[in-house]
Amino acid sequence: RVGKPVQYIVTNNHVVRGDLGNTLAVVAFDSASGDEVLANIYYYNAEKDVAILKLPQPTEKRKAMVLCPMKYVDPDDSFAALGYPGNQVTDWPKYSMDDITITKGGIKKADRLMGLDVYMLDLTITHGNSGGPLVNSKGEVVGINAFGAIEDSYAIAIDELIAVIDR
Repeated sequence: RVGKPVQYIVTNNHVVRGDLGNTLAVVAFDSASGDEVLANIYYYNAEKDVAILKLPQPTEKRKAMVLCPMKYVDPDDSFAALGYPGNQVTDWPKYSMDDITITKGGIKKADRLMGLDVYMLDLTITHGNSGGPLVNSKGEVVGINAFGAIEDSYAIAIDELIAVIDR
C-alpha cells in the first residue's frame, strides 16, 4: 500500500531463480554501503518470470508504487525503465540508490509472447534492468523489465503480477 512501509519486493524469477530451489535472495538497498538484507522468496513462477520477495520486516527504505493495469496504459505516453544496468561483476559492489539508471522511451505495442502479456519497447533493457519497474509518466508501474531479444526489449505487463496477487 502506498504510504505504508514496504515488506514485499517484486522482481523477475530469473533474477532470484526460485525454480532452482533457492529460498533466499539478497535485497541491496545500497550496495556501496553494504546496506543489504536476506529476503525470503515468497512466490516465484518461472513461466511468468515473476518473483515476490518478503523482507524480514517492513522498511521505509523503498516506497510502494502504484500499479497500472494494461487497460489503463496509454501507449502514447512516455515510459522509463528503472534499474542498475552495467557490468555486474565490477560495478555491483559500488551501486547506491543514487546510481539508478532511467532509460526513457515508449511502448511499441502490447503483445502476447510465450503465454504472457508483455510490452514491446523502443528502449533498451539490459542486464541490471531486469526485475526493475517500467513506469509511465505518472510514475505508475505498468510492467516488470524482463529481457532483450535481437532488436527489441520487453517488459512483462503488470497484469501478470496482479493476477498472482488476486489469487
